[in-house]
Amino acid sequence: MLAFRNARYVEAADVFEQALAQKPNDWVARLYLAMAYRKLERLADTWKNLEMIVAECPEPEIVERAVQMLRQLQGEFNQSFGKSREEPPAEKRDEAVGGN
Repeated sequence: MLAFRNARYVEAADVFEQALAQKPNDWVARLYLAMAYRKLERLADTWKNLEMIVAECPEPEIVERAVQMLRQLQGEFNQSFGKSREEPPAEKRDEAVGGN
Protein backbone atom coordinates (compact mmCIF):
# COMPACT_ATOMS: atom_id res chain seq x y z
CA MET A 1 0.00 0.00 0.00
CA LEU A 2 2.99 2.27 0.34
CA ALA A 3 3.27 2.61 -3.43
CA PHE A 4 -0.41 3.57 -3.62
CA ARG A 5 -0.09 6.12 -0.83
CA ASN A 6 2.91 7.63 -2.60
CA ALA A 7 0.94 7.92 -5.87
CA ARG A 8 3.06 5.29 -7.63
CA TYR A 9 -0.01 3.69 -9.19
CA VAL A 10 1.71 1.46 -11.77
CA GLU A 11 3.84 -0.07 -9.03
CA ALA A 12 0.84 -0.31 -6.72
CA ALA A 13 -1.21 -2.11 -9.37
CA ASP A 14 1.63 -4.61 -9.87
CA VAL A 15 1.81 -5.27 -6.12
CA PHE A 16 -1.95 -5.77 -5.80
CA GLU A 17 -2.03 -8.01 -8.90
CA GLN A 18 0.70 -10.18 -7.35
CA ALA A 19 -1.18 -10.34 -4.05
CA LEU A 20 -4.34 -11.43 -5.83
CA ALA A 21 -2.44 -14.09 -7.77
CA GLN A 22 -1.54 -15.60 -4.39
CA LYS A 23 -4.89 -14.95 -2.70
CA PRO A 24 -7.73 -14.18 -5.16
CA ASN A 25 -10.24 -13.46 -2.37
CA ASP A 26 -8.17 -10.70 -0.77
CA TRP A 27 -10.94 -8.12 -1.08
CA VAL A 28 -8.90 -5.25 0.33
CA ALA A 29 -6.20 -5.87 -2.29
CA ARG A 30 -8.88 -6.06 -5.00
CA LEU A 31 -10.40 -2.76 -3.87
CA TYR A 32 -7.00 -1.06 -3.86
CA LEU A 33 -6.24 -2.60 -7.26
CA ALA A 34 -9.46 -1.06 -8.58
CA MET A 35 -8.46 2.29 -7.10
CA ALA A 36 -4.99 2.06 -8.68
CA TYR A 37 -6.55 1.18 -12.04
CA ARG A 38 -8.88 4.17 -11.64
CA LYS A 39 -5.90 6.47 -11.12
CA LEU A 40 -4.29 4.95 -14.21
CA GLU A 41 -7.53 5.52 -16.17
CA ARG A 42 -7.92 1.79 -16.80
CA LEU A 43 -11.66 2.11 -16.46
CA ALA A 44 -12.68 -1.31 -17.79
CA ASP A 45 -10.32 -3.01 -15.32
CA THR A 46 -11.58 -0.75 -12.55
CA TRP A 47 -15.19 -1.63 -13.32
CA LYS A 48 -14.47 -5.37 -13.60
CA ASN A 49 -12.79 -5.53 -10.19
CA LEU A 50 -15.47 -3.45 -8.49
CA GLU A 51 -18.22 -5.65 -9.95
CA MET A 52 -16.37 -8.73 -8.71
CA ILE A 53 -16.28 -7.27 -5.21
CA VAL A 54 -20.00 -6.48 -5.28
CA ALA A 55 -20.86 -9.97 -6.54
CA GLU A 56 -18.58 -12.06 -4.32
CA CYS A 57 -17.20 -10.17 -1.31
CA PRO A 58 -18.72 -11.16 2.06
CA GLU A 59 -17.51 -7.96 3.77
CA PRO A 60 -20.25 -5.27 3.74
CA GLU A 61 -17.87 -2.33 4.25
CA ILE A 62 -15.81 -3.27 1.22
CA VAL A 63 -18.93 -3.92 -0.85
CA GLU A 64 -20.32 -0.51 0.11
CA ARG A 65 -17.09 1.21 -0.96
CA ALA A 66 -17.13 -0.67 -4.28
CA VAL A 67 -20.76 0.36 -4.86
CA GLN A 68 -19.87 3.99 -4.14
CA MET A 69 -17.01 3.84 -6.63
CA LEU A 70 -19.21 2.22 -9.29
CA ARG A 71 -21.82 4.98 -8.84
CA GLN A 72 -19.12 7.62 -9.09
CA LEU A 73 -17.73 6.08 -12.29
CA GLN A 74 -21.21 5.80 -13.75
CA GLY A 75 -21.91 9.44 -12.94
CA GLU A 76 -18.64 10.52 -14.53
CA PHE A 77 -19.40 8.46 -17.61
CA ASN A 78 -22.91 9.90 -17.89
CA GLN A 79 -21.60 13.43 -17.45
CA SER A 80 -18.87 12.92 -20.07
CA PHE A 81 -21.25 11.24 -22.48
CA GLY A 82 -23.80 14.01 -22.02
CA LYS A 83 -21.19 16.68 -22.74
CA SER A 84 -20.02 14.95 -25.90
CA ARG A 85 -23.62 14.71 -27.12
CA GLU A 86 -24.40 18.42 -26.74
CA GLU A 87 -25.08 20.38 -29.89
CA PRO A 88 -22.30 22.68 -31.01
CA PRO A 89 -22.96 26.43 -31.02
CA ALA A 90 -25.03 27.69 -33.97
CA GLU A 91 -22.01 29.06 -35.87
CA LYS A 92 -20.28 25.65 -35.68
CA ARG A 93 -23.46 23.87 -36.86
CA ASP A 94 -23.68 26.28 -39.81
CA GLU A 95 -20.07 25.63 -40.77
CA ALA A 96 -20.63 21.89 -40.58
CA VAL A 97 -23.57 22.00 -43.00
CA GLY A 98 -21.88 24.38 -45.42
CA GLY A 99 -23.22 27.67 -44.13
CA ASN A 100 -21.23 30.87 -43.68
